[in-house]
Amino acid sequence: MTLPVSKCRMAEPHAPAPIVFDPFPAPALPALFGAAIGPVGAKRYLPLFTKFETLGRGRPGWNWVACLCTFNWMIFRRLWLPAVLYAAALLVLPLLLVGAGRLLLQWSTAVEVGVLLACAALACGLPALLGDLLLYRHCRSSITRALERAPTLEVACSMLTQSAPSRVWLQRQLAVNGLMVVLMVVLGYLAWPTTPVADVTEAPPTPIQPTTRPIADAAPASASAPILRAAATPSSAPISVPISARSSAPSSAPASAPAPAPLAVPGSEDAPEPASKPAPLPASAQVVTTPARASAPSAVGYHVNVGLFADPDNARRAYVKLVQAGLPAQREVLTFNGQKLTRVRVGPFASRAMATAAVAPIKKLQLDAVLDNRK
Repeated sequence: MTLPVSKCRMAEPHAPAPIVFDPFPAPALPALFGAAIGPVGAKRYLPLFTKFETLGRGRPGWNWVACLCTFNWMIFRRLWLPAVLYAAALLVLPLLLVGAGRLLLQWSTAVEVGVLLACAALACGLPALLGDLLLYRHCRSSITRALERAPTLEVACSMLTQSAPSRVWLQRQLAVNGLMVVLMVVLGYLAWPTTPVADVTEAPPTPIQPTTRPIADAAPASASAPILRAAATPSSAPISVPISARSSAPSSAPASAPAPAPLAVPGSEDAPEPASKPAPLPASAQVVTTPARASAPSAVGYHVNVGLFADPDNARRAYVKLVQAGLPAQREVLTFNGQKLTRVRVGPFASRAMATAAVAPIKKLQLDAVLDNRK
């Protein structure tokens, strides 16, 4: 006896309904998150992530480890993609902002420093606020993949424990960081110059000569003020004073020339015989001593004039070049027509030949060199 086809179909047993597997059962939740987090930091993250599961979503918080050691924390927690994005943003974003600010906006140094400080604050603040949320989502995705691949809960926990960060992984990371620090210190030590660079511009005591020269020039102001009249004025003034002193009577000499008496150094040689010697002898003495008075502000000898500078910085640079070349340079502050000028020259030299030999080295420094014929 055969049954109708419809009855046979009704008699067939129905296929079992598909089993819906809940990936996060309540009793297994702490074990799964504990296995995904690992032994390091489980006391902090496990209650926090359990609270997130209760609320159904994660919330931003403050993570000091993610704030102070952002890149190392991401590498330790195996957040590879956030670590790469963080490193790229940390290297590229400040350079782009500073470059665009300099080229387009003409930022000042203070603005650039402010932008860099803002970038540093973001680099520390954003990972600190979003670190817990990133780790929670990473652990949740790891738990989902483990439950999909493992047949039982125990196998899923074992898979999560193997991929979770361990204390051995932390020790290795600390060792790598220590080696990198040592390598940076060694490279910095090797790159640091062993011998200090000679900064000749700061070596010569520049303030000494400008302060001492005006003191020497203050006494004979009429003889050393202008350079152009140095050849005419000193030669006429000393001659007139001794002649007037010798031609006058002995009674009028103390009254008319009490001050010129010490200045008239040539008279000391002829003082014992004021009337016995004729005029040619005092004239010869005056001719010998007149250049001495004209060169009193500086040392006796031949000089090579480099130039008069209205700008003290230009005079200082010329002086430094001469000192670096090993030449005996001098600086003098003079007043000409109410304007302060700085005279730079080389010397004194004992002979004219030595002064002439110094002209060529001075011209090699691209400076003027004019031999002063006066000794």
